Amino acid sequence: MIKKYAVPILMLVTMISLCVAAYFAFFYEVKEVVAPDFMPVEQDKNVDKIVMESDTSKMEKEEGGGAVTVICKDEAVLSLGSGKINMFYQNPSRSNSAVVVQLLIGETVIAQSGSIKPGYELSEMEFLNNIELSVGGYNGLLKIFYYDEVTNEKSIIESVVGAEIFVVP
Repeated sequence: MIKKYAVPILMLVTMISLCVAAYFAFFYEVKEVVAPDFMPVEQDKNVDKIVMESDTSKMEKEEGGGAVTVICKDEAVLSLGSGKINMFYQNPSRSNSAVVVQLLIGETVIAQSGSIKPGYELSEMEFLNNIELSVGGYNGLLKIFYYDEVTNEKSIIESVVGAEIFVVP
């Protein structure tokens, strides 16, 4: 009796497995976010000009090098309802590099800015909706990638700052 149904059941399981494999091979898209090798042409839409800066002279740098100052908050608030992340990063006018900022939870990038040129600050990012999150607090990272203002090439140097990410409804 069992042998009578074994072949049709195995065929059904095989067909279902093939359909699932085909779905993942052709339709499922993994959204891996990587920092661009060249600075994005357009400045991030959420940046604002820094209003009060006491010193706007450029920092000295060696030939082929750069100089930056990192000014940021080590916490961010993600609203699941709006998909907005309130955070703070400032790229002072004294910096010699434009930047792109990523916000990560674990290894997953949950937000990435466009370019932030010297003299501008960023206070809001868009959640990429690429990870299932529950309301609560998470240990995260703010990753900063530097770009040459003349060639737009990404520097080999990057900064990482620990950040607490609070997820609210």
